[in-house]
Amino acid sequence: MSLDDRLRSGLRTLAEPEQDTERALTAAVLRITPKKSAGFVSPSRPAGMADCANNDLKITTAYDTSLTDETIVFRFTSVHKPCWVNEKIGVTFTQRNPAKSAGIQGAGILPVQGYKPSAPVTMQGVVPAGRPTGNERHGLTVSWLWTNWCGDGSGPFVTFADYSAQGVKSDFTYTYNIPSVPSCTDRSKPSVLRAGASDTSIAGARSLDEPGPPFIVQPAGGLTNVTLVSTTGVYKLDDRTLLAVVAEPPCLVLDHATASETANQVAIYVYLGKQPPDTCHVDNFSSVAAVIHLSQPLGHKGVVDGKSSQPVPVASSS
Repeated sequence: MSLDDRLRSGLRTLAEPEQDTERALTAAVLRITPKKSAGFVSPSRPAGMADCANNDLKITTAYDTSLTDETIVFRFTSVHKPCWVNEKIGVTFTQRNPAKSAGIQGAGILPVQGYKPSAPVTMQGVVPAGRPTGNERHGLTVSWLWTNWCGDGSGPFVTFADYSAQGVKSDFTYTYNIPSVPSCTDRSKPSVLRAGASDTSIAGARSLDEPGPPFIVQPAGGLTNVTLVSTTGVYKLDDRTLLAVVAEPPCLVLDHATASETANQVAIYVYLGKQPPDTCHVDNFSSVAAVIHLSQPLGHKGVVDGKSSQPVPVASSS
């Protein structure tokens, strides 16, 4: 099993008791069991089913990060009763908030292949009824897989829009700021967004305010007031690869992370810096993780927070 699969398939959370192996195993099985999907388009409209009105549709977005890629999920549910929808949904990444930059074009569109308004994804089918409030785990769903981002590591602004009217934005536009980007795997190749992530990634995706494994973040450039922050816990992916978990308050993102290794312990140092005002994220990302590569196997060494010198809990899939 790859490191990415191990991360997605049920690492114990730092809050779970280690002895509860049955519950941890059950959670892992539920997360990695493939789920059947009918795709984004259903050609058969049930007889008598009404079109979804704008006030029927509820939108939920979710995200999943790994060591190499990022999954983005967009989901429709109905707040009243099942209805029929036929929409063309496009997604755009920008460096700055479009609401503060005279729209998408002035917000610094990121050079990612595959998300042009001329090629939106069609969502056609029955929108099931959901809850009036809260995040949804099921519904009429479209997903994208984003890979190989070799630009700045600051989390971008993601805008979802309806392009049903001949490629022109029409009924809605929703913009969110996400904390993470996929890692750079090959600088000679473009960054690409493809429609259709794996069932495992979709099942593991969560909304930004839901508990779950941390979002893996990449170092950003151009930051000021770089400061050492406390590490709240560590995920052990293998004996040389750790995820150091921290919180990113508004306008603060990862600058860099390092480890100091001795014969008996590993000290983790994570540094955050302040973003420029025009790229600042306004949310509090309570659980993000920096990747730490050790020069020597962790083995039975203790792990401590570099700021406080206090031990930190280590979660593992083994």
